[in-house]
Amino acid sequence: MMGKYMFILCLASCYIIVSSKVNLKCDSTNSNDACRCDIAIDPLTNFPVSEAVCEYLELEDFPSLDLIGPINSLDLSHNNLKVLKHLESIRNDGPIFILKICHNSIVEIDENFFFDYFPNITTLDMSFNNLTALKSTALFDKLNDLQDLNLSFNQIGIIQDGMFANLKNLLNIDLSYNPLFNILQDPNALLDKLGINENIVKFNLNNVGVTRIHEHCWNKFKNMEHLSVADNPLTEIPQTSASLEYLDISGTNITDIHENYLKYSKLKVLIMSRMQNLRSIPKYAFYNLGNLEEFSLTDSLDLQDFNALSFGALDRRTFPRHLRKFNLARNRIRTLNESYQFLFHETEYLDVSFNKWECNCDVLWMKDLDYLVRRKNYIRCAAPGDTVNKLVLKLQPMDVPDCYPEIYGKKFHQTTLVFMILLVFALIAIIVYLCLYSPSWSTKIGSTRVSPDSPYSINNES
Repeated sequence: MMGKYMFILCLASCYIIVSSKVNLKCDSTNSNDACRCDIAIDPLTNFPVSEAVCEYLELEDFPSLDLIGPINSLDLSHNNLKVLKHLESIRNDGPIFILKICHNSIVEIDENFFFDYFPNITTLDMSFNNLTALKSTALFDKLNDLQDLNLSFNQIGIIQDGMFANLKNLLNIDLSYNPLFNILQDPNALLDKLGINENIVKFNLNNVGVTRIHEHCWNKFKNMEHLSVADNPLTEIPQTSASLEYLDISGTNITDIHENYLKYSKLKVLIMSRMQNLRSIPKYAFYNLGNLEEFSLTDSLDLQDFNALSFGALDRRTFPRHLRKFNLARNRIRTLNESYQFLFHETEYLDVSFNKWECNCDVLWMKDLDYLVRRKNYIRCAAPGDTVNKLVLKLQPMDVPDCYPEIYGKKFHQTTLVFMILLVFALIAIIVYLCLYSPSWSTKIGSTRVSPDSPYSINNES
């Protein structure tokens, strides 16, 4: 009898364990305990995929997909996943290409089995978790089709050598905001130590604590188009593939922007915000960037000088420029030469707000681009004193008279002539007054006699 009760108890326990596993389902009514299922576009292929978005469901374990139907994209972000364990099975009629498990609390992954059930994944997002180490190269062994891997915003400080070596099709990788300082000190870290694919196109290494990225790191990355190394204590601009189209060096300690460091003729986007050690932009710094479409240099509070020749000599005959966005907001720039207006033939966005503009002739060209300038009310004069806080785009000729000689040149001469005439009349009036109303002065003049010994005396007439 006792054995019978034990058998029933075991069955009940097994049922509770099995039934505790959440079985996801789709619900078009935006239910709080179901996934939103729809058709989405795969960012890698631009093809439509069936997507299940299962956010904010307070999931603590990887759920069952038995009832969810065929899907190609699964989003489990913003849940409470902590450990990705070995799965008994994953039943899904459609191959899963996209898996998003970001914004959880994942600290551990069953490195030998978990991803075995997702061999078709092309996009894997594990950002914003609590991973501290990647110790087994077996973790990604079965992901032969993986092209986009995001591991940013974890606490990864240990990565096994050759961790990414089996990801032969990897094109995009994001390791930002992980303490990788020690790993990246090796000059050959990216290829030999981490095993990054030579054909990588997009690489994000923001805030990984690296002080120098050795030139050897980039020698074999001939196809790299996108590189972001923002918020690292770098003192030099990284030298990488000539095919680079996007570069972000924001928040670094770089002090010298020289043309020899920016030889990227194909570069389309250059981001340089929060450059706290940057004080000036020298001539020809951006001369080689003839295909630049977006330029952003903002929030650099010591930056005062932007040389008139930073982009080279600019005029109407300058080789074609296609700059769509130009942002110099929130620096301490005092002047910007009028030749810069020739950069903006095709510009859609121009922001020069919150600078320390010295209102002289060099800023008046901005008035001709009033239709283009953003945040006009924050483009104000900081000097000279009589123009402080005036709107640059509303300056009148009287505010900067030296810039309008055709108006104030003639007026100056007229004013001077009138002043001289008035001065003469004033002197005549003073003399007349003294003669008529000052007896002592007139008597003194009248009492003046010619001395007998004077050559003008009548006694000396011959």
